[in-house]
Amino acid sequence: MKFESNYYYNPRNNTKKPLLTLFTSWSEDKGKYICRNNTINNWNLLHENVVRILFTNDAALSYRVMSMGWKVLPITKVGTTGVPILKDMFYATMAAEDSLFYAYANGDILFTDGLIKSIKAVKKSKLGGARDLLMIGQRYDTRNVSKNEATNYYKLITAVKSRGDLHRPEGIDYFILKKNLSTS
Repeated sequence: MKFESNYYYNPRNNTKKPLLTLFTSWSEDKGKYICRNNTINNWNLLHENVVRILFTNDAALSYRVMSMGWKVLPITKVGTTGVPILKDMFYATMAAEDSLFYAYANGDILFTDGLIKSIKAVKKSKLGGARDLLMIGQRYDTRNVSKNEATNYYKLITAVKSRGDLHRPEGIDYFILKKNLSTS
């Protein structure tokens, strides 16, 4: 299995502190190939000062995502069901990267530039100076997102509007926080 990146690699400008470090985890699953490719390519579009991290212990998967500009951190602690512990991933991410904001998102979540615009708006607002800041998000379930839709914000928004359904309210699909917010 080969991940396809084409020209969607967006290297980070190393002269500025990253605005956001965005991380997720997933295991090798051939049934999720298109979904994972879409996530990699979509997240690579976000912004030059966004660090992307995948938590995995799979060497082949690590190599593939690193070749597309992602960083990889090992999964060091899992719960009883084998799922990585979110708190530990946040701590490891914060230790590995010095960013203004940190976000965990489920591995199938695609974003538009609205994510970066929202974070920048919060940063400029009175909330941006708050010591403790947590932002959460809810997704639209949109089936069969194509590579073309995942890598074009306008087409992604059109797909969501035409065939997406808002996920149930108790489903929180991403968390964004500042480093000084305790994750305990």
